Parts: sequence; C-alpha cells; structure tokens
Amino acid sequence: MHDLAYIIPSRSQGNELAYIVHTADAIAMMTGLGLGIDGMLYKMDDKALEFLGFEEEDVNDIMRQVLESVQKISEQMHKD
Repeated sequence: MHDLAYIIPSRSQGNELAYIVHTADAIAMMTGLGLGIDGMLYKMDDKALEFLGFEEEDVNDIMRQVLESVQKISEQMHKD
C-alpha cells in the first residue's frame, strides 16, 4: 500500500485499514476540535462509507458521541 493511500482509500486496492484510517481521520477533522475552520470542510472519499457499510447518519452519530466524550473529559479535568 502506498504511504498516502489513506488520503484516497479508493486507490488502495481495497485495503480495509486505509478506509478505516481515512474515515476516522475525516470524522476527527469534521468535529472541528482543535482545528481551524478549514477542518470542517474536510472531504471524505465518496466510497469510504459504502466500503465500510456506514450511512451518513452513522457518521453524524459518531461525531456526536466524540463531542459528548470530549465534553465529559473536559468537565472531569476542570473538576480536579
């Protein structure tokens, strides 16, 4: 696998890890945590969700869960 296959996983010859890394990276960037406004404009490979069997609603749910988890961790850190 080419070192940058995760950027365009559809060019990775079906490497599942490339799709997983790409999708996780896209979700992390789309939450906007620790990024500038350009992070929210990140484009996910159109075939990544299909390859992994995800729907757009799944991505939205994962993003919600990530943001809730970060909020809980942040609250815990500020309590101590």
